[in-house]
Amino acid sequence: MSYTRVLNARLGDGNSVDTEGLFVDGKQGLQWLSQYCATDLKRQYGADYEALKSFVDDGTAPVADNFKNVSLEPAGLIVSFDPYQVGPYAAGPREVHVPAGEVQSMLAFTLSPDAFSLVLGQGK
Repeated sequence: MSYTRVLNARLGDGNSVDTEGLFVDGKQGLQWLSQYCATDLKRQYGADYEALKSFVDDGTAPVADNFKNVSLEPAGLIVSFDPYQVGPYAAGPREVHVPAGEVQSMLAFTLSPDAFSLVLGQGK
């Protein structure tokens, strides 16, 4: 079985940043992210949501272990959930895309396409 692992690091010092460290207030950030992801997964599952609600509730509870796989993108955050975390294996892995405009005010830094071009190179 495969699984997802995300590593976010500061370029200046090379130190890794966990999900709570992405936010000005880590606990408040996890609470907000938990609610955002649960709402989006409800939309993704549609009519199947009620049958999967306990998976979603457990897998998006506002604890750090549930949000180890948060990727930074110029357009926002991507939260990756492995199979079994927010649904049965048959439902596969899930992703929740969080637009920068909805989360930026809570982040401890500014998401910017310019910052990513330093890492990725121009036009990539």
